[in-house]
This record gives sequence, structure tokens and C-alpha cells, in this order.
Amino acid sequence: MEYVQERVTTLHDFGSAAPAAPTDRATVVVPMTERDHASLAAERVFATLEQVDPANVLVALRATPEEVGDVAAWLDGFDVPTEVLWCSAPPLAEYLQSAGLDGPTGKGRDVWLALGVAAAETDLIAVHDADAESYAATHVPRLLFPLGEGYAFSKGYYARVENDRLYGRLNRLFYVPLVRALADAHDAPVVEYLAAFRYALAG
Repeated sequence: MEYVQERVTTLHDFGSAAPAAPTDRATVVVPMTERDHASLAAERVFATLEQVDPANVLVALRATPEEVGDVAAWLDGFDVPTEVLWCSAPPLAEYLQSAGLDGPTGKGRDVWLALGVAAAETDLIAVHDADAESYAATHVPRLLFPLGEGYAFSKGYYARVENDRLYGRLNRLFYVPLVRALADAHDAPVVEYLAAFRYALAG
């Protein structure tokens, strides 16, 4: 962990304290597939969200019709306000198609759909996966703290170190060289913006 500030401000985690963040004004969006439901990682995430006590947890669910009920029943077992947005529901697919929004499906679209619902319910939104292997009650407050202080966007990141190995090859070997190549070929502010993030693919 270094203390250097790059072009995008980094609030480093030098301790385990959770900042005073407005979790009571926030929706936590958790994209999930039927495969994630009842996994150890997802159990830990939702049990931890009970401690965080956000205004709402919105699960952007991609599941078959046969699985939706089981997932919803499992989520009801957690003591946190939870809402399920069934992103692969046939009526939703028909509606999106009629609006000319029937593009590729996947986690990105599920999050996009959930952001619209969440923005109508609360003024602050945090997004994270259901399969986070290392998850603590401090994560959501740390994501929300900058938003409560007037920032429009915040993003969490971490260096992945396991079994004495440093992971993150996709970032080092693909993302960074790709953004550098784009910067060489295009003088666009968005490329500079993308290059300024640390661990841009995390979170």
C-alpha cells in the first residue's frame, strides 16, 4: 500500500475503521446469478450487509423461472431490506425489445437496469458483487463516504494477494497496455481518465 496520490483521488485503507457514511440513504446493488445463490461467499456478503443496515439491497438477479422463487426465499432469510429485480424475466425482455433496448444480456446490463430502479428509491448507490471472497462491513461505508461528502462517484479497489502471490495479471498485462496504446493513437480526455484509475478492473 503506497501513499502516492495519482490524478484520481485515492482514499487509502490504512486501518480497519469504517467512516461515518450515510448508509441509511443508500441502496446497495448486488448483481447475482442463480449460481451465486446460497454459496459461502454470497452467504457472507448478505450476512455482512445485515450489519451495514443500508436503506435497501437491490439484487439484480439473472436466473431461470424455476430458480427465482428459491433465490427470493433464500434472500428473505437475511435481516436486511431486500428487493429482487429479475433481470432475465420474459416480460422485461419484451419491454426492453419494444423500447429498442434488446442488446446483449449479462452482468453489465443487469447493473444498468438496477441503477435505474435504485436511483428512483435512494440518492446514494453502492454496487458490488455477491461472490466477493474478502468482504467486510466496512466496504459499503467506505464506498459511500465520498458520495456523502459531495463526490459524484467512488470506486473501490484492492490488490489481490493470495498464497504469497500477487494477482491482477489482467490489469497489468492487458488493461494498462491497452489504455497506453489508445492514448498513443487518440488524444481523447476519456482515455486520460481511464489511465488515471488504479486497479481499474477491480470493483
